[in-house]
Amino acid sequence: MSKLFEPIKDKVIIKAFTYSNTLASGVILPDIAQEPLNIGKIEAVGPGLLLPNGSYDPPQCKIGDVVVFPKYGAYHFEIGDDKYVSLREQDLITIITDTSILDKLNLNVLKNENEE
Repeated sequence: MSKLFEPIKDKVIIKAFTYSNTLASGVILPDIAQEPLNIGKIEAVGPGLLLPNGSYDPPQCKIGDVVVFPKYGAYHFEIGDDKYVSLREQDLITIITDTSILDKLNLNVLKNENEE
């Protein structure tokens, strides 16, 4: 993984996963049936929250963690075809520790990355 980003303080950079509208069975989901979760993989993590005494509170998440993040309140940007999100670590909703549950979701990027 290249060092493309170096977040400031308690910020994290997330590569957002995309969903497919076609299930493995071939069924195509209409747009109205899809309310996807905002899930992505941590690409970069800042040094942590700067405390009043000048030290840093180390981040809880690490590069490679799969996380759920809020729909609003984050900065969204694209580089090429890849979609990224920047937000404060404390705004993350959860770290998904058992990624086997992600097989039930229709995530294009995750399937492609796991095949590498």
